[in-house]
Amino acid sequence: MAMPWNENTVSDVGDEIAACLAKGDFNSAIRLAFRFLERYDKSDWATRERITAGPPSTTGSDQFDALLAGIVEFACASHGVANS
Repeated sequence: MAMPWNENTVSDVGDEIAACLAKGDFNSAIRLAFRFLERYDKSDWATRERITAGPPSTTGSDQFDALLAGIVEFACASHGVANS
């Protein structure tokens, strides 16, 4: 029996980006940020609301915090999903 796929929340992605940055893996951190947008775009409405319901975790980098927040704002505005 296959397990259902659960998309990571924006908070989870922030944590993952922070871990990449702690290891000096800038490329993976960028990939994670934009993969969130790709998966958001492919998700249904309920999933979109769930994965953007809370604020992103801090990544430890002002630049990546701004990038992730901007991605969430763009995605929600593009699809008419209210986020907090």
